[in-house]
Amino acid sequence: MESELLSPQGASGWIWFYGLLSLTLNLLYPLLTTLVVLSGLQGQKIIPFIRQFSEAAVIEQMRAWGKSMAWAFLLIIPGLIRLLGYLLVPFVVCLNPDYQRGQIDALSESRKIFRRSPWKITFLFVLIAGVVPTLMTSFDEYKVLWKTPAPAFALCVVEMLLNICFIWGLWTLYRKGSTDEPAISMERH
Repeated sequence: MESELLSPQGASGWIWFYGLLSLTLNLLYPLLTTLVVLSGLQGQKIIPFIRQFSEAAVIEQMRAWGKSMAWAFLLIIPGLIRLLGYLLVPFVVCLNPDYQRGQIDALSESRKIFRRSPWKITFLFVLIAGVVPTLMTSFDEYKVLWKTPAPAFALCVVEMLLNICFIWGLWTLYRKGSTDEPAISMERH
């Protein structure tokens, strides 16, 4: 993609293909990772678990992204708060029997659970989505697989383990928050 953008002849039509592919991977990879980790946490086989929940998870995740983006167009902070509130959508889709029976909305339930421990979820998100990537930029020269294979592989493993820890942390907060405790509001209703 970078070579297409820097081409002296200008970008070709391939740039749209690369952009669409990048967008698709960036939206689906975190969800697929979450489903894989959840299957392990639930003690279920990966492929049947993904088959069972992938369609609903993709639909609900797209709804969550759409609503977050709509709020972000208005103001950045409300969009980020919505995004944080929707972090638990895959957990609701996969783990909540009321959702699976069609009795609740995944986005509403995710926001309800988020309001039970907003500061913990926000801290976890800021740590994994902000602090860790900022620290990892100091290792950018070692991330190119064909130039430094061993360090690049090690960095991939570290990032994967951090991602698994993030999903585990969200799962723990989901389990605690899905009980009937009083909610703490981080936003106005």
